[in-house]
Amino acid sequence: MAKAKSENTGKKGGMPPHKPTEITLKRARLLAGYRVPKGQIALIIGVNTDTLEKYYGDEMMKGVANTNRRVVKALLQNALKGDTTAQIWWTKAQLGWSEKKDDKDKESDNTVKIILDFKKGNDG
Repeated sequence: MAKAKSENTGKKGGMPPHKPTEITLKRARLLAGYRVPKGQIALIIGVNTDTLEKYYGDEMMKGVANTNRRVVKALLQNALKGDTTAQIWWTKAQLGWSEKKDDKDKESDNTVKIILDFKKGNDG
């Protein structure tokens, strides 16, 4: 009985090692940035999820980071242009503000007054 080629060379059988291309790297980065689930990205690229993580993990993290950067930039620009919803979201998410009132809020109320006074002084 003839031996399989993989037995003669000492290599395991199966698929050859995956080689990412510029196209598949970009595709993984963009899809991850769009928050497409990893299983679907693997399906689109044509690899399993372990291979996806091994060869594309860094690119996918870059994609998510880039999207987050763009969203934060747009949110901040909107808040600075006077978008009240963006301003409310920013103060709650970044400054820890809330709509609850208690004795601790006296300090926050003073902060708001200081900010408004500062803005009035710089606008005029």
